[in-house]
Amino acid sequence: MEREKWTHLWFVIPLGLAAAGIDFGFHCTLTYDMTNLIGIDYTPAYEQGGGIGRYVRELIAALAQQDHDNDYRLFVAGANAKPLPPLPGPNFKWAASRIAPIWFARMWHRARLPLPVEWWVGPVALYHATDFVLPPTLHKTQTVLTVHDLSFVRAPEAASPALKRYLDQVVPRSVHRANHILADSQATKDDLIALYDVAPEKVTVLLSGVNPRFQRVRDASILDAVRTRYGIGDVPFILSVGTVQPRKNYERLIEALAALPADLHGVHLVIAGGRGWLQESIFAAVERLGLKDRVHFIGFADDADLPALYSAARCLAFPSLYEGFGLPVLCSKMRHCAQRSSSGAIHRLAVSHGKKPLSSFVMYIISCWNSFNERSLSTVGSVRIRTGCVGRRVGMPRSQRIAVNDQVRACINRVRVFDVVH
Repeated sequence: MEREKWTHLWFVIPLGLAAAGIDFGFHCTLTYDMTNLIGIDYTPAYEQGGGIGRYVRELIAALAQQDHDNDYRLFVAGANAKPLPPLPGPNFKWAASRIAPIWFARMWHRARLPLPVEWWVGPVALYHATDFVLPPTLHKTQTVLTVHDLSFVRAPEAASPALKRYLDQVVPRSVHRANHILADSQATKDDLIALYDVAPEKVTVLLSGVNPRFQRVRDASILDAVRTRYGIGDVPFILSVGTVQPRKNYERLIEALAALPADLHGVHLVIAGGRGWLQESIFAAVERLGLKDRVHFIGFADDADLPALYSAARCLAFPSLYEGFGLPVLCSKMRHCAQRSSSGAIHRLAVSHGKKPLSSFVMYIISCWNSFNERSLSTVGSVRIRTGCVGRRVGMPRSQRIAVNDQVRACINRVRVFDVVH
């Protein structure tokens, strides 16, 4: 849409931090006609390789393919850390700031300074906060907030104490300020209703999707190259994907690996994920059980390598104590993780939690170590998890394929309905 008139304003925030080398100057472009302008927080996509970062990257890429009517402003905090990627389409523009995300958090959520995000992205009709917290906005701006999970409430022992204190203050405030909320799963919506007393009609469940390029890799040379790149070698392995932190329950998974019968001691465990927090006991378990040669912490795996990693694995283990969605399960279904078992039997591993077995957490690993069974199941599957006294099902997706484009169509439709209603 052609803009009728542009007014340029220069703002400088004198916060007394210039001596620290922080530039708080910014340029705000105002327009009288902003009906088709949508602001989206792209910072997680810029900062994070997996998880929420992947969610935002895939969402933006699919929006660029499907929506040519609206104009988008992609907000990026700390944009001087590395070059910005190419814009996904002609109706997208960067709204980048050199101010680091931690300083925005201090300004907006610690000091509660009412500096609207529009000072950086320009006036928008709708602003989508993609990562739990909502910045200050102008009064007329409609807001959508994505809440991926409430793990810091449901599994507090697995959260970084400092981060938990911050989220406990900021997320409820953001949830109640937002005009509408997107939840990654019905489980997350249920938690928002139960824990924060959010009206059900205020929350829309928008399931995550997997890019169609994530398909089964059959080329032996590609599979061998990925094994070599990550130092796995030519061994059968179980794959687990996610940040190394307590909520992913890796310590129990490592103990389960040690409990495998003698004829399966050649099976390795590959954990693909960057280091997180409270991780010392996880690495200590490997040392304590003498599994240094069988447990591989390969760090964050590049998106381009993930299809081959899933395809090379005998199965996916997903023992997380709490998840809002559980994207690795859907990824493995798209890639059809290979499975082997000498008898086609299901090996049941009861993972102990302290002295008492987690009877509600039973991990089924399908394996046919002698001959490849292409028809066997590809993942651990949906298992019942008990966190404290709360019995719940991990918020995993339905078994059918869910594509990113389906997710984006739902998002666009939701925004259009939201625009009509409000």
